[in-house]
Amino acid sequence: MKTFLLCKESKFILEIIEHLHKAPSKELSFKELENYIGITKQTIKNYVETLLHYCKGKKLKTFIVENNKLKMLSGSNFNILDLYAHFTQESVKFQIMSRILEDSQITFTKLYLDLTISRSNLSVHINQLNKSLKPYYCQINFLQKDPIQGEEQQIRFLYYNLFWGLYPDDIIGEFPGLGGITKLALKLVPQMSYSTLSRIRLFFHIAQIRGRNGYFIDSSEDYLLPDSP
Repeated sequence: MKTFLLCKESKFILEIIEHLHKAPSKELSFKELENYIGITKQTIKNYVETLLHYCKGKKLKTFIVENNKLKMLSGSNFNILDLYAHFTQESVKFQIMSRILEDSQITFTKLYLDLTISRSNLSVHINQLNKSLKPYYCQINFLQKDPIQGEEQQIRFLYYNLFWGLYPDDIIGEFPGLGGITKLALKLVPQMSYSTLSRIRLFFHIAQIRGRNGYFIDSSEDYLLPDSP
């Protein structure tokens, strides 16, 4: 899971669940969690409330709090990957990356207004993102025409990695040509797995957006597999 897109609260909630899952009894006191994680008991309680609110919205009875203890119940349909996907798509950093992909001409001012955050807050998020984007040889720079800078194949690979694992079919929805791509892929490989088909659809979705914004991979150049962190 790529946690660099997550806010601090989401990261700690995932850590709480990890410690709880490792406990033989699947039960830990707030004091134990405080010692494990290094944040105050009140902060842990606030984060647990966020987790319980998520589960309530999904009609999941997975976690209960009794006598200052958090317990994880068995037999629930709770899926931590679903929670991770939810946290990621709700995060400011994910919204920044998505907005830049969709609108390659977006300005710094329009972005912070659209996200309803301050200029300084946006600057902090971008600086943090740039540290994580270095392994992809990409960076965000609003002094350039296109805010996302890097080799085109690296940019596409970056977005492919960001979206994969977040239920990409839900993210990309329907787009022109999707039906034709799906039919052609299945015609060429009738037994293609759903996972492989989703990867192909995601690849074409990103390529279509970048192409729509005027960015292409030069077919005359040798295409090399992009470097991966």
